[in-house]
Amino acid sequence: MVGLISIVILIPLAGAIALYIGQPKNARTVALIFNALSAFYAVMLWQKFDVTASGLQLVERHVWIPSIGAEYLVGVDGLSLLRSCFRSPFPRNASNAAPARSCS
Repeated sequence: MVGLISIVILIPLAGAIALYIGQPKNARTVALIFNALSAFYAVMLWQKFDVTASGLQLVERHVWIPSIGAEYLVGVDGLSLLRSCFRSPFPRNASNAAPARSCS
């Protein structure tokens, strides 16, 4: 799937925008939905990752500003993939442990 790493990067940003725009009483639900989406796509990355190959995999490269040679380049290696898969459940569990506050 093309753009899978970009999707994993942009889902938390979309969640933050949704939380900024949305109602405060629905914040945990919205955070849980975007966190689940991020975890789903991180697992898809894990499935496409080849553990026998070395170096960066699933590389995305796009020219951004050709006049100065700037480009958008992302890829994953084993350590960054492991980090992205395990970071998804922890914020959700931390937010569930915190007591709910009412917004006045």
